[in-house]
Amino acid sequence: MPCLIATTPRGGPHAPLADTLAVLREAAHKAGVDLTIVADES
Repeated sequence: MPCLIATTPRGGPHAPLADTLAVLREAAHKAGVDLTIVADES
């Protein structure tokens, strides 16, 4: 079942986008989930 996760910056310290995406990839891999990431860094 497809699922969309959207994020927007909020207050507090921000991790680089690449670090955040790496965490999502690792979690998806461990869960056996196929993950497609489309990032708009504009």
